[in-house]
Amino acid sequence: MDARACALEMLGRYAAARSWARRAPSSLRMRDVEISGPTQVLLRSIYEARGVRYQLQPALQRTLEDVPGPDPWSAPLRQPEGAAVGHELTFVMHGHHVPMDCGVCSATGETSCVACEGTGRVQSGNRSHACATCGARGFVRCAMCHGSGGLIGHPTIWSRIEAHHEVRTIGTDDLPLDVAVDLTGANDDGEVVHRQEGSRVLEMRSEGGYRDAARAHDAIARTARALCDHPGVPDRARIVSQVLEVRRVPVLVLRLEDGRTIHAWGEPPQISPPRALDSTALVVLRASPWLALASSIAAAATYWLSG
Repeated sequence: MDARACALEMLGRYAAARSWARRAPSSLRMRDVEISGPTQVLLRSIYEARGVRYQLQPALQRTLEDVPGPDPWSAPLRQPEGAAVGHELTFVMHGHHVPMDCGVCSATGETSCVACEGTGRVQSGNRSHACATCGARGFVRCAMCHGSGGLIGHPTIWSRIEAHHEVRTIGTDDLPLDVAVDLTGANDDGEVVHRQEGSRVLEMRSEGGYRDAARAHDAIARTARALCDHPGVPDRARIVSQVLEVRRVPVLVLRLEDGRTIHAWGEPPQISPPRALDSTALVVLRASPWLALASSIAAAATYWLSG
């Protein structure tokens, strides 16, 4: 299918989605059509993240000494091979206690009284009286730490498989802003021209064909290397596997005989400018409020002049 036939087919599906509001693409007088579009470099990383959750209880007194929590990677947790994204393992560290400051009261042991909003006085009609809840102090004992300002945390280490996608789009300089913005994210409609995967992808491989051309293309090579060097996963995460893809995202550029240019892309199809195929009925419907307003103003003016 040549570029013109491809454009008619795509615009036909675009028009059919709202046939009452869009003109048939056959009404366009196309001078020429070309297939253009940016290149996307995608790096998908599957990684193991770890952290610590604490079950908190009030401490008898606040501990001023800074006691670090356990290292999440010290726990004997091992994710099974091929574990799905979201799979989680936990390890309860029995007998391990971590003293910490209470975050609810900022380690003061007190919080602002809700009854008087911290003023110590309660308004009753035109008069005010001392707040019975806080004894006119404006503060009450913290319900979290029971007034000690400190907590005891019982740690549980968790391990979870997570995914992260990094996408960089190259070659959008000649596209309208709305098209470029839409194509900055991952686009599954693009043609995959390079793909490699492994436990860790360090750079784009060269194996002939488009890969050689892509490697020689400085912008693509630099982008791929930058993504591999900084895959966007947390610093202490363990990368399990990665997939690097280079995609060509086709954008049809239609140049019309009246000098206008229309861009079409995506699935379902989108066009820019978005009103390029608006039907006469939709144009009239959109203008009708303004026509009604103009008619009302004209009628009011006629009445005022005749009076």
